[in-house]
Amino acid sequence: MAVEISGVTQCPSDDLITGAYLDYPQTGPVDGHALQVSGWVVSKAPVVEVEFVHEGSAVARCGLDVSRPDVAKAYGSSSQVGFCKAIGTVGLAPDFTIEVRVVFQDGRRDVIAEIRGTQQLTLTFTPCDDDQQHSVVGSDPIDISTYLFPNELQVTKVPLKKMLLIGSCLSNLYVERFRKIDPELEIHHIFQNNVRQLPALTAAQLDTHQLQYIQLPLREVLTDRIVRICDIDRAAGFGEILDDARAKLAAMLDAAMAYNKQHGLLTLVANFFVPQGHAAPSLAGLGGEGDLTAVIAEVNRTLALLVPKYQNAYVADVNSLANSYGKRNFLDDIIYFYSHGSVLAAGAYWAQLDNWPSWSAPRRARVELVPDLDELYQLQPEPFFKLALDQIRYVHRVAQQVDQVKIVIFDLDNTLWRGQIAEHYETGREWPNLWNWPGGMWETVHHLRRRGILVSLCSKNDESLVRDRWSRAVEMPWISLDDFIAPKINWNRKSENVRAILSELNLTSKSALFVDDSPVERSEVLSGVPGIRAIGGNPFVTRRILLWSAETQRSVMTDESMKRETSYRGILARNAEMESMDRESFLQSLQIRIQLHHITEIDSPLLPRVLELANKTTQFNTTGLKWTPPELTTFIEKQGAIFAFSVQDKFADYGLVGAVFVSESVVRQFVMSCRVLGNNVELNALKQILKLVRDQDEGPSILGTVIPNEVNGPCHDIYLRSGFQETETPDIFAILKATL
Repeated sequence: MAVEISGVTQCPSDDLITGAYLDYPQTGPVDGHALQVSGWVVSKAPVVEVEFVHEGSAVARCGLDVSRPDVAKAYGSSSQVGFCKAIGTVGLAPDFTIEVRVVFQDGRRDVIAEIRGTQQLTLTFTPCDDDQQHSVVGSDPIDISTYLFPNELQVTKVPLKKMLLIGSCLSNLYVERFRKIDPELEIHHIFQNNVRQLPALTAAQLDTHQLQYIQLPLREVLTDRIVRICDIDRAAGFGEILDDARAKLAAMLDAAMAYNKQHGLLTLVANFFVPQGHAAPSLAGLGGEGDLTAVIAEVNRTLALLVPKYQNAYVADVNSLANSYGKRNFLDDIIYFYSHGSVLAAGAYWAQLDNWPSWSAPRRARVELVPDLDELYQLQPEPFFKLALDQIRYVHRVAQQVDQVKIVIFDLDNTLWRGQIAEHYETGREWPNLWNWPGGMWETVHHLRRRGILVSLCSKNDESLVRDRWSRAVEMPWISLDDFIAPKINWNRKSENVRAILSELNLTSKSALFVDDSPVERSEVLSGVPGIRAIGGNPFVTRRILLWSAETQRSVMTDESMKRETSYRGILARNAEMESMDRESFLQSLQIRIQLHHITEIDSPLLPRVLELANKTTQFNTTGLKWTPPELTTFIEKQGAIFAFSVQDKFADYGLVGAVFVSESVVRQFVMSCRVLGNNVELNALKQILKLVRDQDEGPSILGTVIPNEVNGPCHDIYLRSGFQETETPDIFAILKATL
């Protein structure tokens, strides 16, 4: 349903009305399901209510219950003179007129405004008194892969073409099934069942692999003594077993990580399947020291602590994957010993082995023939293998930091709470229920913030009304307006507000996600803010998309990620002060401090942040090149230098915000967070770095390279502004060392 406001007429004041004004709606398109009307009235006689009349009948009413201190200051009146009401558009004429009337205590009425508009009635339902049948958004069933690995935020495809797989017997099954699922995926398989040394591979050979997947055998970690579990109970218990398992696991992992240590190859390490059965001696012992499931869970915890000690290495949580899919569909602990931890493949093989084995031919081996396992247990292992491969692709995408979301901008009504705050949270009526998805969304906000993702608001509402009624819609103190940065609550077009938010924070639309329940508003923002992504039509999937999508995950949390919200709030404070001062005075008052870090070692703790900067920064990125950890390792090993710098001013500590890659007196790439752009930080940092580069070799000059693209305009002139001169080669600039 498309609704367009063609005109709003403000009626003149009379003997009973001192002043009145309709703030909203304004001319132009509006949400097709509800028309928000807000304004104020200052009168000389008591007002009972405001009514909205269409074709002679009142279609809505509301009181003067919105605080308007601005009006009170201008007229010397009470502040409770504002009103706000959402009017449903269903039932309005195609060409409609709505009179806004004030109803006085004595029954008299006075028109203060007239709203004219049109609507195209493309209804997907038939309204009636008792029942309205609406179309259902996103009602198709969600398959298990999309459920666990949402793809709604994907823009750029990152295909997995070649991988290295290291593991025990289970890895044979992985290789076989992965190749069947994706025949184009090239897999280099190395069988590894203990701590033996891996075959030698050159850096060039490793470079051809996008990642390696390591599957360690639980049986080797716990050893077969775990089978005689009663002997362990009679001895010293599981303490010694766990200590030995931790030591064995550390040794096996270190051996399997040889290629990672050698070349920084992206590495995924699968954890172990925790048994699904009863592995405690009694009900009272469930989860205790003698429960084998608790022991294996503790081994998984040890693995989770060991893996991050290696660079560019992450746990592939196949145990959680198996829990979501259902271990009953494939895990072999129903017939085999617990520490075997493998997949029970479907088929008639196992029944044949018992019923008609070669050693009893030509007679059968059992009196009663046993059924096929897949028929008995309804085994379905194949979907698990697809999930395991999808998980590998998912983690690969997260590690590559593709299409990362830096800010989520939320609507309010029917997005962070049920209903409309102006219409459904009035005094004296039943308020919408807060349970289920609203509470989940409130928690989601904080999990996004925890990952360094900014959260903001863009809502068509009266801000004073929202503030007054916030605690009605959010009855539990789980979120507040202060949790959101640069919120916009007004009656402007949402695309205008979204652009304003991004401009204030110096963020690109490609890094932003808009969440709104209205398809009209999502469409308007998508059209008005090219590059942004938008979701929100179905509240039952929004939280899962926000929390589980690869684009909202972080491979590591750097200090800068954890301080990102604080630094952006400092930026807003800085910008507010800048408006009251001339530029030179403002820059001097900032007290900017730049600290350089010269990175020459591949195990530098600053490299993860440098990698994050290079791969996530788009606006101030002179070449737009993306780096992998192996590429960074090779760059440093070939005498390349990385100069990183941190920035502080009186408003915030922005952390490590820039990096310059230099080799052979050529600035290969300069990246910097836009949080500090515009304060001459880039010029001062580059000046200091060039002085350090000056003495690296005997050449007379230093070169700088720019590869222009559609988004890196802010850095096109960085070299010219720093004293470089253009060369005969386009986008190559030079500066004489003698001038530094």
